[in-house]
This record gives sequence, structure tokens and C-alpha cells, in this order.
Amino acid sequence: MHATKNYTGKGGSETVIGGKLLIKGTVEIAPTAKMKGIPAAAYQSNVGSDVSTVAALRAELNKLLAGLQAAKLMAPAPTITVIQQPEDLALVAGSIAATDKLQAAFFISNGGVMTYQWFSNAADANTGGTPVDGATGDSYTIPAGTAAGTTYYYCVASHEGVTQATEAAAVVVTEDTDPA
Repeated sequence: MHATKNYTGKGGSETVIGGKLLIKGTVEIAPTAKMKGIPAAAYQSNVGSDVSTVAALRAELNKLLAGLQAAKLMAPAPTITVIQQPEDLALVAGSIAATDKLQAAFFISNGGVMTYQWFSNAADANTGGTPVDGATGDSYTIPAGTAAGTTYYYCVASHEGVTQATEAAAVVVTEDTDPA
């Protein structure tokens, strides 16, 4: 939801923004403002270094967002679900075909358009990998010139700040033992 909705109520105007809210700069709270009955001054002292103050602000913001979603003034964040994990591949160096590929499939709850990025990894993990240049679809074709060895690949789908990764799939490339 990208719409901005403005409304006035109880002596002030409020802006409700659906989606991600990014604040660049400083947020100032008037000294007379109250958050759930707590004077704003309680939030303003050493905000950058007081973990409990930051946690209190985060809790208040989460309550506000939940209230906005419950009132249908802001759509809930979409969820992304992996519906097809990439499968391990056993390939032979020098014989890798254009059909040798990894495939992933995802479902997004709001029907939005997702972006994809494949990652390679030396470890059997779906975090900490290196983005594969140009691998931005829901499938990844193993390059024909891939050398012998084992590399793990996983795909990350993203939409409006929500991401979901597949499990890592092992691509094991062995040397050609019967060179012609």
C-alpha cells in the first residue's frame, strides 16, 4: 500500500502512511506531546544511548501500526512463502547443459510482484552468500564452464522490504573421468 491518508481528529491532524516509513534526519517530539499518556520529555533524554527508551519507542510504534492495520487504515505487511525449494544438482565439468538449472517458487500474500536474487555460498547455508551477477529470476542456469567443486546456491525473494530465502541447494560438479 503506497497511499498516504490524511485526516483530522481530536484537535490535530495525523498522517497515516502504508508500507515502509523511512525517516532521514531528526524526529522531534513537542515537549507537550504525550505517547500513551507518557510525557514526550521522557522519550527525549539520551534517546541514542538508552536501550530501554529505544525499546519503549519501538513497542509504542508496533502498537500504533497494529492499531492502524486493525482499523484497516494500513494494510498488513505481505508474507512470502517458499513453495518450491531448489534441488541439489550433480553435474560433470565440461558437460553442463543449458537445462542444468536451479528453480525456486514463491507465493506472496498480497499478490505483489517480487524481485529475486540468487546467492552462491561455500557453506551449506542460506545466509552470508555472495550475490550472483545477473541471477535475478526465479531460476538460475549453472554456467557451462563451471569448474569441479561444490557450491551452494539459494534464492531470496523480496517485496516492499519483506524477504524470504530458500534453503541452500548443493551443486556438485565433478571432473570428467572419461575424456573423449
